[in-house]
Formats: sequence, structure tokens, C-alpha cells
Amino acid sequence: MSTTLTLRLLPLPFPLALLAAACEPVPNPIAPDVTSLRLSAQQGSRTSTFPNLDGSFGPVMLASCDEGYDLFYQQVGTVTVIETTDKTGNITKLQNVWNLTLSVTNSVTGYALSGPSHGPDHITFNSDGTARLLQIGLLGRLSTPDGGTQLVDAGTVEFLIDENGRVSIVEMHGPHPNHEGFPERPVLCALTNH
Repeated sequence: MSTTLTLRLLPLPFPLALLAAACEPVPNPIAPDVTSLRLSAQQGSRTSTFPNLDGSFGPVMLASCDEGYDLFYQQVGTVTVIETTDKTGNITKLQNVWNLTLSVTNSVTGYALSGPSHGPDHITFNSDGTARLLQIGLLGRLSTPDGGTQLVDAGTVEFLIDENGRVSIVEMHGPHPNHEGFPERPVLCALTNH
């Protein structure tokens, strides 16, 4: 699979849904700056852990649906960041352990799907300016407001981020209806067409 889009990399760790959204984030003034945390934690340590950071984000536009509305994504919850640095203090790896509640909302009707997202992602930064992002776990279990239809996105998804910030899906294992037709979201559009 070779779908590509452009993304501005966030100063905070980013979950799969954000990465795949390919949108400009709204800054969160209370969110910690990982760069500042890294500088304060570098004294003699190559691995640092930052527990229970605010992982809230959004709302941001996730996709435009053919039916004439947009999908907006939002998340609330926490993330624990485990950061690995090299001898010079450069971040080489990040592991982000998410405990989130996600929502995807129809911009016209306000109809929303929501549910949990748990699991780690692993980001490896390469010396050539590229990065590899591997998402693992329950990436999202979205339910309709009446608790009926559920969309389960789980397993693993691997992304390649090139030196210009373009994101490509490399490989997926498990049910990933949220990524069918990536970066468009036909499954989510169909579920929110109310």
C-alpha cells in the first residue's frame, strides 16, 4: 500500500488518528513541551519517562465526506511518554502509551461516534531525517450514540514519515476500517451520515 500525505510533525507525541488526519493542529497551551522535558531529563540518563501527560487534542478536521460534510476528530485522556536519547541528547525513539477517549463528529448534523483508544506507539527517528511509526493495540473502538454499531480498529499499523513530513502507510495487520481508502475515511463517513 503506498498512500501518501503531508503532515506537520507535532512537538508532542502523536497518536495514529492525528497522524492520519493530516491537519494543522490547534496548539494546546497547557500541554507540556517534550523538548523542554527532554532537556531537563538529560543529566546522565538515556531513557526518561513522563507519566500521565495531557493527551487531549482537537477538534481538528479528519476528512471531507462525499456526502457534503466534514468529519472532526477530538481526543481526551492521558499519555505516558518514554523517550530514548543518544549520547548527544538527540531523541532517537519515543514510546507513547495512550489512554484516550476518541470522538468523530459530522460537521453538519453533530452526529458523533465515540469510544476508547489504548495502546502504545513506537516512533524511531532515523539519521536521514525519516521516521518509522508503529501503532499497536486498540487504536479505536467507536460506537454510535445508541451504543449500536461499533467500528473496531485494532492490531498494528506501520507508517513511514519521510524527511519532508509526508506520511505513508507501510503495513497493517488486524481490522483497520478507519484506514480503508486512507487518507479519506469512507467507513467513518458512512457511519456518521446521520
